[in-house]
Amino acid sequence: MNFIKTFMFLICLLVGSFTLASDYNLISDIKRDKKVAFYPGSFDPPHRSHLQTIKELIEDYGFDKVVVSVNTKGPKNYLASIKDRMDMIRAMTALYGDKVEVTYEPTGGKSPLWKSLQKKFNDIVFRVGGADRWEIYTEEEKNDYSKNWIIMPRPELTEDEEFKRQPNLYIFKRKDYGQGVSSSELRAKLAGQNWPVDDMNPAILDIIKQRSLYHYNGSLNAYEKDWFEFVSQNNLSDLEMPEVKKLQTPRAWREHFVRMSVVWLNMDDETATAFWNKNALYIENGTKKPTCVQLLGHYFF
Repeated sequence: MNFIKTFMFLICLLVGSFTLASDYNLISDIKRDKKVAFYPGSFDPPHRSHLQTIKELIEDYGFDKVVVSVNTKGPKNYLASIKDRMDMIRAMTALYGDKVEVTYEPTGGKSPLWKSLQKKFNDIVFRVGGADRWEIYTEEEKNDYSKNWIIMPRPELTEDEEFKRQPNLYIFKRKDYGQGVSSSELRAKLAGQNWPVDDMNPAILDIIKQRSLYHYNGSLNAYEKDWFEFVSQNNLSDLEMPEVKKLQTPRAWREHFVRMSVVWLNMDDETATAFWNKNALYIENGTKKPTCVQLLGHYFF
């Protein structure tokens, strides 16, 4: 009798484990003729895990296009500029040709960009993100079935993790699952010129070396000079100078001056876009005089 009870108990455990697995839609369950992924992130810098995500989406799951978008909005302070981050992603994904499209987050944020991509491709576009991002969305956002999500869970995923089966959510465990890369550790290595060749594409490392990215940038005086020029041009003398980070490039900190002004002044999307475009030459040149070619027309967004 005890043997039968033990046997039944083991059967229940086994069935329960299969039930748990079936509680999730997997990325392999996506069956469509055309598949497009929207993959936003900081990419500061792009690294092995980012490339692995793109590689598997294209090679293993048959995605026709992966649109990679670099984050631009405040209050986050990025160390590399929008252009540098986009260039590094293009270099990292060059072997995939037009299967990878690189863009940036507009002043309206990721949601309008996602919507515009669905209109552009006239099809469902799956947004790719980590479990940490999924947790901050409201129930209304999660249950909006016009939006389809691909979520990469944490390595410590358990049955308590809130990924229940719903028609717009798919779970994606990469092949290097549990072998993540720390961006902060990478930046520390780069600052010491301890090149992390195992975690970063050689083409990215070439850009970092050529442009002196993630490199200690010296005196605070240069920042202050740029800041005073910025507030003078925009009549913003009441604003305090925002944070500047040690490994930040001049172009990146000038972008941050603009970004934080948009946040502090609570600009709407249209005003924010105009403000970025107004300061495009300042972002590129700082206190240097722009060239004639630049004066002919230079817009940020």
